[in-house]
Amino acid sequence: MRNLKPCTAPSLQHFSAIAAAKDPPRDGQLRALQPRIGGAYGSYDRVCPALESLAPLQVTPEERQVLLHCYEGETIPLSLLKDAIWSNQTDLLKATCQYCCVSPPETYDHYLPKKKYPEFSVHLRNLIPCCADCNRDRGDRWKNAQGERLYIHLYDDPVEEDREVLFAELDMSHLPRAIFRLEMGQARSQLFYPLLERHITELKLLAKYARVAPGRLSEHHLSIYAHRKWLKQAKITEILKDQLSQEKELYGVHHWKVALLRAVIQTPQFVDWALNTPPSVWEEKDEAHA
Repeated sequence: MRNLKPCTAPSLQHFSAIAAAKDPPRDGQLRALQPRIGGAYGSYDRVCPALESLAPLQVTPEERQVLLHCYEGETIPLSLLKDAIWSNQTDLLKATCQYCCVSPPETYDHYLPKKKYPEFSVHLRNLIPCCADCNRDRGDRWKNAQGERLYIHLYDDPVEEDREVLFAELDMSHLPRAIFRLEMGQARSQLFYPLLERHITELKLLAKYARVAPGRLSEHHLSIYAHRKWLKQAKITEILKDQLSQEKELYGVHHWKVALLRAVIQTPQFVDWALNTPPSVWEEKDEAHA
C-alpha cells in the first residue's frame, strides 16, 4: 500500500470548466454555486484527512442534482480532470488499486460519497483511482457508528510502516494455500493502525488476498523449482530474504505480497515441496479446497 500523489492544480478551475461545458440552465446554476463550492473546497483541504467533522453543504434538491451532474454527465473538462489525476501517478501506482493492492484501478471512488457530499463530486482530492470491486464495496458508507473513518484517505493519510501487522501462514495439507490475518497488538495505540484495521476489515481484504495468493505462490514455486539443480535450500532462502527486502521497499510492509513471501520464507516445507514438485501441479484441481 502506497500513498497516491495528489494534484496540485486548483480544483475550482476544473469545477469552473465543467460548469462552463454544461447546457443552460445548469451552467448558470453552477456558476451561481461556485463561491460556495470554493469555500467547501477550502474547508476540505484544510482538514483532510480528518474529514469526520466536515458537514455537507446545505443545498436544495435541484442544486444537489446539478452538482451530481458535474460528475455523472460526461464532458471534456471532466475527462481532463480524470486525466490530471491519473497522469500524476507513477506507473507502479497506476498498475494496482491502492485500496486493495490486488486489482487494476479502472474507476474513481468518491472518498466522501457524492450522494451526501455532492459539492465534492469533482473535487480533485476527493476522487481516488481504484478498482471496480473496491468502489462497489465501499458504497456510500465511510464512517462507523462511533464517527470513525473506515477507509484510508490515500492522498492524505500518511501510511505508517514502523510495525508489521499483516501476516500469512501456509496450509501445506494439499496444494499450498495462504491464510491471512491481522496482528495489531500495541499498534492499536497509534492512530494509523486502527484505521488500517478498519480499512482491511470493511473491504474484506483478508479473504481477497487468500483468493489471489495461489497465483503468487505458483510464481514463487516456479522460481524455486528453476533453481533446483544448482542451488541448495539454504541458498534459495537467502535469495528469498533478499527479495522480501526489495518487495518491502517497492510495495510497503502492509502489502499482501510482502506478507505472503514472509510466510514462504518461514515455511521450509514450502521450499522443499517447491524444489521437488513440478509447477504443473497448479494446473490440477485442488479437490481438498474446492
